[in-house]
Amino acid sequence: MPECPGCRAAHARISELEANVPELEGKLRDLLDKLKPPAPPRPAASLTDKGYDSDDICADLKEQEIQPVIPTKANRVKQIPHDKKLYQRRNCVERLAGKLKQFRAIATRYDKLGCTFLAAVHLVAAFVMAR
Repeated sequence: MPECPGCRAAHARISELEANVPELEGKLRDLLDKLKPPAPPRPAASLTDKGYDSDDICADLKEQEIQPVIPTKANRVKQIPHDKKLYQRRNCVERLAGKLKQFRAIATRYDKLGCTFLAAVHLVAAFVMAR
């Protein structure tokens, strides 16, 4: 049974595309690598309150090369020193978070998209800082 000219052309086009697949895969892979977001920066320290004062948590943080800045509980047998100046900066962050939560849209997170929510947080933070 003879092939029609249209089928022969279609088969030739398919063969041509199949030959270019590895090249296209490489270009697509390169493009996806360029679009990949950078890795988030690693924290230098973990500023947490006394509720997280345990040997296991401190050991995990040190294993990840993160400085634990945790004030020790009063009933701990061996008091562990911490950077008090750095811990004081935690208070500023906690107060800002508390002020942001006074705004209903931030506290309940009405926005579906992360970028919209982040824009709202920036707007409210600018408002709070201007007070």
